[in-house]
Amino acid sequence: MAGSGGYLNGTLAWSPDATRLADAGQWGTSVWSLTDRSAPVFAVEREGTTADLAWSPDGSRLVTVGK
Repeated sequence: MAGSGGYLNGTLAWSPDATRLADAGQWGTSVWSLTDRSAPVFAVEREGTTADLAWSPDGSRLVTVGK
């Protein structure tokens, strides 16, 4: 599975309904739809490394923390 930088970045978080998977790392954050196995539905590149991420309880928001 390719991530926002070409590889799965390392930090993962399942959405509360288990239909999306977010991955984050040194290249940014990607959100993958697990229902259609297509390219990321959302990708953000950033300077620095994303250290952690978490979904809101209702799955409407994704929070990232970086260095």
